[in-house]
Amino acid sequence: MGATSRAGPVDPQGSSPVSVDDIAALTGIRQEALRHLAARVEQEYRQESRAIRGKRRTLSIPSPLLKNVQRLIYRHVLLRLPISKWAFAGAGRGAVSNARVHLGHTHVMIEDIENCFPNVRPQVVRQALLAYGLDSESAGLLMRLCTAFGALPQGAPTSARILDLVLSPIDDRLSLLAEREGLTYSRYVDDITISGDKATDLLRDHVARALRTVGLTLRRDKSRSFREGMAATVTGIVLAGNLRPTPAFLQHLSRELRHAANGTSNLSLDQLRGRVAWVKQLNPSMGRSFGHYLARAARRRANVPKHREPGKRAKRVPRTHD
Repeated sequence: MGATSRAGPVDPQGSSPVSVDDIAALTGIRQEALRHLAARVEQEYRQESRAIRGKRRTLSIPSPLLKNVQRLIYRHVLLRLPISKWAFAGAGRGAVSNARVHLGHTHVMIEDIENCFPNVRPQVVRQALLAYGLDSESAGLLMRLCTAFGALPQGAPTSARILDLVLSPIDDRLSLLAEREGLTYSRYVDDITISGDKATDLLRDHVARALRTVGLTLRRDKSRSFREGMAATVTGIVLAGNLRPTPAFLQHLSRELRHAANGTSNLSLDQLRGRVAWVKQLNPSMGRSFGHYLARAARRRANVPKHREPGKRAKRVPRTHD
């Protein structure tokens, strides 16, 4: 694909609209090449079914060429556009930060946006980009490069950031409304959480109305409310005095560590390290404990004899219980 030397920073929130020239300069790709790719973008995808968080989802996987362009757009254009501080899926944030803002609250309400990515229409994306200071031509170009089949494609590296750009004005509006009621609002991708020390259900209709302005709806059958004395689970994290993984996650990790020690785990050592690191991020003490068992499994897999003090038996990986 034709490239040009990448220019210095362009401020998308500056006094003049961001143009196609600016996008070409930021990504280092010539305008003609960007337009040519945008004209045949749907030919650059393949459909693939994957299990994600226990559900089968159809992903639209971009070709290596398109994915590389989208990564450049993400890194050099989209990341320069500010999102709401109450959107927690952005770079440098995540599920842990999202859950932590609700820790210690007695009432928690969790809402799920129904079929979120497939229901974000291209024109909604274009309107969001225009609101961030892109001119009509550049907003249309990015819309074509980052949407497909009338939706935000699950599988494209730009989709989560664009969703945040679309929903950030709503995040700011709902967070102000929650604050006036003495409550806390946050969103992690398509999960909306509102918490406080009083009933939170009164804001559900406000959330639904706000989402309808961008063509989205709540999935009512996934609405959950937790009251005082109940341990809420927010983005896969249990709020119970402190942050901890769900019992199911801990049981699965314990089982895989036992299998890893025997060389029969379905997970690689790198995958196990990632899971243990996540536990440690939530609960350092628990994470260190699992880290010891991971180190032992790694030694056994590498056939390195472990040192054991005389008279001491090897510890077993703890079996977790709910």
